[in-house]
Amino acid sequence: MALAAAAVALLAAALACSLPTVVLTPMGLTGEPTAQPSADMPTAEAMATAVAAQAPPAPALTAVAAATEGASLSPTDSASPDFEALKGQMLALINDDRAAAGLAPVEMGAAASRAAQAHAEEMARHGFMSHWNLSGQGPPYRYSRAGGLNASQENVYMYWQRYDDGKPAPIEDWPEVIRQAEASLMDSPGHRDNILAPAHTHVGLGLAYNAETGDVRLDQLFTNHYVNLDPVLLHATPGQSITLRGQLLPGAQEPLLNLAYEPFPQAMTVTELNETGVFDSPAEIYDAADLGPDTSGRFEKQVSLDHQGRPGLYYVRIWVQTQYGEVLANEIVIEVK
Repeated sequence: MALAAAAVALLAAALACSLPTVVLTPMGLTGEPTAQPSADMPTAEAMATAVAAQAPPAPALTAVAAATEGASLSPTDSASPDFEALKGQMLALINDDRAAAGLAPVEMGAAASRAAQAHAEEMARHGFMSHWNLSGQGPPYRYSRAGGLNASQENVYMYWQRYDDGKPAPIEDWPEVIRQAEASLMDSPGHRDNILAPAHTHVGLGLAYNAETGDVRLDQLFTNHYVNLDPVLLHATPGQSITLRGQLLPGAQEPLLNLAYEPFPQAMTVTELNETGVFDSPAEIYDAADLGPDTSGRFEKQVSLDHQGRPGLYYVRIWVQTQYGEVLANEIVIEVK
């Protein structure tokens, strides 16, 4: 059986003229938030709102065969690689690319890795690639549910290898798959910007392989750790108040708060997920405040989760001033119902 190869990169102009049996595809990353004032919301002085960067819409993906629920995704399975070693390789490649750009390395983040791994496994199991999951939940929600308290930005990447009869072909050189993944992401301007964002401090990595279909999925979830925030309740009722307590880390100052709201998301089909592109949060800011830290950088603030009494997802976002300018440091998603 023949094994042909081709590459397709979203946000790039490289399309094969024949149907590929090997596909390497990076997904449009979450939009880089830009700090700019908004006249449409209550603001503290120099308050910022998260605005997703605009990028060309990603072309629809051709849906590939979905895997069964019993697909092999565990790193202990004989058909699976040493995931942890490969994640270590990916971290080293990311930091090599950052070093070449004169940037500080990122560290592996535990909560971000939990979120990234869960998403990679769901994508590989069901045969889709998206920043949303089957429940319609985006990266901030998934990261919050994994215990994450910082702001995050995501790259996702797809690879599959099959014979011309559609059967999965064994992957003989896993380190090369990882090298190709990082090279492909670095060749895509949006993904490269995410990998080389100076303000990132940590990254979570997820890697999953479905031996029944030959599908590989990779998730890079970069985070910004500038505030040690005390744990926050993830479930509340409309109008309930929560207390935000945190400590600014060295180099962070002037913390500002945004509160944003979106209705509960709807479940999505595999076909719908494969047609998504760049993640642009639908959450709309409804309130803002200055967190007013003390001289030690400690702050405490009562926050009311009440946007016209509506149930839904409430976003708590904290911005800080750093050597890189204004940075979104924290983004927690709370279910209110």
